[in-house]
Amino acid sequence: MQNHSDHPIEFPLRSDNIRISDGLGNEYPLDDQASTPAVLVVAAGAQAQGKAVVSRPLSRSTTTLLIRLKDKPFGEASFVVPLNE
Repeated sequence: MQNHSDHPIEFPLRSDNIRISDGLGNEYPLDDQASTPAVLVVAAGAQAQGKAVVSRPLSRSTTTLLIRLKDKPFGEASFVVPLNE
């Protein structure tokens, strides 16, 4: 994540902040213990990386995932992510 603001941001990589689903109606809950770090902290003007891990395999039929951020760091937001084979 790139922080273009002038203050640090926090991005919890946990199931209480991130919801992942596909267009087929499947939900992919996060494995909070395997996602690292639990909270990604990004200094002003800096970059940081983290990993959110789902607790079940993705459906072989899905072509996109819908990532919903419930609160942090931007408020509620959704992103569609295409999957490559």
